[in-house]
Amino acid sequence: MDRVKVVLSTGQEIETEKGNSLAEVLAVNGMKIDLPCGGRGKCGGCKVTVKPLAGIEQEQVLACSYKVLSDIWVDIPQGLENPGAQILASGNKTPFLLNSGFVKVYDANQHETSVLLGDEVIAKEFGDTTRACYGLAVDIGTTTVVGYLMDLLTGEQLAVSSGLNGQRVFGADVISRINAVYTKESNLEQLQKQVIETINNIIAAVIQKVNIATDNIYAVTLAGNTCMHHLALGLNPKGLGQAPFAPVIQHPVEVTADSLGLALNPGARVWVFPVIAGFVGGDTVAAILASDLHQLEDGRVLIDIGTNGELVVKANGRMMACSAAAGPALEGAQVTYGMRAETGAISHIQLMPELKIEVIGEGPIKGICGSGLIDLLAELIKAGLINGRGKLCDPQSCNGPSHLKERLVKTDKGVRFIVQRPEENEGSEIFFSQADISQIQLAKGALRAALELLVKKVGLNGAEVEEVLLAGAFGNFMNVQQAVVIGLLPEWAEGKVSMMGNGAGEGAKMALLSLEKRVEAEEISQKVEFLELAGTADFQAAFIKGMLFNG
Repeated sequence: MDRVKVVLSTGQEIETEKGNSLAEVLAVNGMKIDLPCGGRGKCGGCKVTVKPLAGIEQEQVLACSYKVLSDIWVDIPQGLENPGAQILASGNKTPFLLNSGFVKVYDANQHETSVLLGDEVIAKEFGDTTRACYGLAVDIGTTTVVGYLMDLLTGEQLAVSSGLNGQRVFGADVISRINAVYTKESNLEQLQKQVIETINNIIAAVIQKVNIATDNIYAVTLAGNTCMHHLALGLNPKGLGQAPFAPVIQHPVEVTADSLGLALNPGARVWVFPVIAGFVGGDTVAAILASDLHQLEDGRVLIDIGTNGELVVKANGRMMACSAAAGPALEGAQVTYGMRAETGAISHIQLMPELKIEVIGEGPIKGICGSGLIDLLAELIKAGLINGRGKLCDPQSCNGPSHLKERLVKTDKGVRFIVQRPEENEGSEIFFSQADISQIQLAKGALRAALELLVKKVGLNGAEVEEVLLAGAFGNFMNVQQAVVIGLLPEWAEGKVSMMGNGAGEGAKMALLSLEKRVEAEEISQKVEFLELAGTADFQAAFIKGMLFNG
């Protein structure tokens, strides 16, 4: 049955079956909206504001009679966002008990509030501040860092902000940052300083949005790949750059905000996710936690596509993970006109029967983000302008459609496909070159090889895989059919893919709000087996095959 997405003004995202009433969707996810007339659409007591996710026109509807037929945004009325019960539902995942471990107690005689973590007093505040109890969940990506400000008392997401990881000045990928420490050990301090500064900028942004005091933030969870984990804690990552690629530590770490230089209550506790291996980190643990992969039936695959690709397979009662050094090409880096998914980026493109382009925001086109690059490559393959080895055809001998052949240009640097001529784009040309194709081939070859070998290693074949969970922003916006065309995903994955958004961020939020989920995360990290693929003959053969577009 068709599924649609409901995005709430609280930040919560819910996936539901098409055709369900909005009142049912809200009720299933813990928000018991009042229906004085019994849901017959007579009283108007369940009126809410909705708008299409892809549009701007709002309308007021009755939740009881409104059928959710497409992806929508819903403005949740004040009071409904906190249903009273201490249960947090994350999309369509299993609800869990809200238990952050932090309690605030007001002493009326002393006119002060004590902030307690278990039996420990971590702060004292003048006056009754018992309603102000906040936490921050952070996904530290190699490229982007995302922070979610959460109410520890209600589980509500209050604000979200993101920023480019300041460590990018040392290189776009983890290997570059590890090498920076090899080259000059004092760079370790600078790398830690850069990511802490990035998080502090996010803290400043979220508190400005909701006008709270940083001293009222008492808890932080950090989830990142193993290199980001080490650099955030100031641990030397050099061991991750050479066999056996061993982390300094793998267990979860709890420190104070003050010890890391975070601009929060000095006594705030920072809980850092455990890691699985040198290149499968806390972000993967968080994504497993958010997806319930460890609780689901066998035959599931979780793929988090980012600068580094992490894959986990659940089969035969086991979970096994591996990593693929995809590099940043699928996020737009290392591609001539590649860019992040921001204003001016082509997000989707169609070449036949005519050229159609979707652009983020308004104004001239600046480049192409990851989802657009996948579309463009797939469309060129379908049009016959790229062969199985990834070579653009010569303009003189190409048999493709005439409206596309005329966009092929031969230069001293090779053949290019002109996506936008200057006269079509306010004077700026946008092209896709042979070198760009090669960068994407390298990235998708590594991911495809890792997937095929991991599934084989646990004793599955593609037909036996029941579900492929795609995590990460790139995976969320990628056209799955186009990904199959270019061979990023195998044919057996089509029809089995579920998008789960930022799995690392969701897992970080769950651990922030629940002591039990922190314990669960540690158990997950100990249960997942790691498969080392780098340098093996099987991987090299699968990688070469994975770079092709015809098999």
